[in-house]
Amino acid sequence: MTTSAEIGPAAVALSDLLAALTAADLVAIRGHIDTVAPGMLDQADAAAVAVEGRMQQYAAEHGALYRRAAADEIPEWIRFGVVEALVTFSARRATTCQHAPDPARPQPVYAAAWRPGVIACAACCGFLFRLAGDRDRTCDRCGHIERERGVYPCSVALGPLTFMFGLCHECRPDVTPEATS
Repeated sequence: MTTSAEIGPAAVALSDLLAALTAADLVAIRGHIDTVAPGMLDQADAAAVAVEGRMQQYAAEHGALYRRAAADEIPEWIRFGVVEALVTFSARRATTCQHAPDPARPQPVYAAAWRPGVIACAACCGFLFRLAGDRDRTCDRCGHIERERGVYPCSVALGPLTFMFGLCHECRPDVTPEATS
């Protein structure tokens, strides 16, 4: 069984690896996965398509910024959070919602910077990750509390996982250069 002490170093190594992967590397990895677990990629791809569709729909409905980004374009602290959530979930060390999402059955799942180690399905996401008061106004990058304007809700997807975080007005341009304050 994977221990918590092993998850951190594994997540750091995987985060660094993701930032360095080429398109050819990804094709080779997919070929290996398909021979080891036939059908798993189809399910994972379907979950990833559903996640991307939801992100595009949310952006359109709320006038939010949506763009695809390569792993090396995502700031390291966010990429690490995403990878740590995936490693914890894949090692079956995450606390999950009552619907018990399982990495062996790919489906859209959610994690949040403010609730590390928790994975939720779409039905439970809003309930398990809801915040109120100052916690809902705290920047997940710098810790600043934006009492007047609140933080910008942001998310990054990797495969079937959507990782959510909030940014203050100071940190947002560093993560989303297209953003204006």
